[in-house]
Amino acid sequence: MKIMKKIAAVTIAAAALFAFAGCAGESEDENGMLSVSGKKCSIDYTNEKPENYSRAFETLKTKHFDAVCKIESTVNLAKKDAKDDTNNRADGVMGYIFDVLKNDDGSYNFTIAGVRYNAYAQAVQAYITAYKNVGGGKYLSAGNDFCDKNGVEIGQEGCLASSKEFLSETNSGIIDLEPKAIAKGEKATIWIDLVCKDGKSNGRTGTEGDYVVTFYRQDPQRTTSAAGKDTTYKAENLEDIKLHSVIIPVANTNYSSIKAKSAQSYLGFYANVYGGKTLTGTWELLDLEGAAEPVELE
Repeated sequence: MKIMKKIAAVTIAAAALFAFAGCAGESEDENGMLSVSGKKCSIDYTNEKPENYSRAFETLKTKHFDAVCKIESTVNLAKKDAKDDTNNRADGVMGYIFDVLKNDDGSYNFTIAGVRYNAYAQAVQAYITAYKNVGGGKYLSAGNDFCDKNGVEIGQEGCLASSKEFLSETNSGIIDLEPKAIAKGEKATIWIDLVCKDGKSNGRTGTEGDYVVTFYRQDPQRTTSAAGKDTTYKAENLEDIKLHSVIIPVANTNYSSIKAKSAQSYLGFYANVYGGKTLTGTWELLDLEGAAEPVELE
């Protein structure tokens, strides 16, 4: 099963509420795992169920093109306690969710870039998975993967939802970003840079509607002009701190469906806490591009 997902909800002034849920009354975070403040989110959650995943997410309540997401997690699982099986290699997954679109039938399309520290393999790992036709919030922890609007898990007969991997077709789409020994109590930090190509601006040239996702071990110091164009990076050692980069073609995004709305979609935070484990960490969105930025209301 993939790195777990959890997203932080944000209230926006003068913006209509948007819920990543299949029907009224459902929640993105039914277990109360996430705590959101502005463009930041945190988690300190223990999954009391030894065999089951505990997942949640929250989306920003206004649309944006993209942002850099800084993810920092405290390692709670010591190497001596890690085992070579899915639920016992790591504490869980922290993810950056993007390109979120609600379909006419109430289901959702979205993509997640997730990271985790694998204590058994002693490596920082990642995956990028695009999902289509996923059902509401009550199905987040219904099985080993997301479900459709009828509660049927992806991969099971009759499921209306589907997924596509962009980093690896094997091992549940997970790759090693960087071999690294991190002791219990220490932190693993990754910056995920998401860029939506516009075909003409500096730093955004290429096929309009393509997404580029790049993982960095340090802050790439990205800045974008006020007009949402001309993206540049101030980190002098940019290539040295880059861990992995991949293009998600426009054919696999929601760009064509939202083009009339300035090609903006929803961003958010995601977490998946493995059975019997504690996941502790923070998310922060940097250089957020698009509509008015989320604000924290008093």
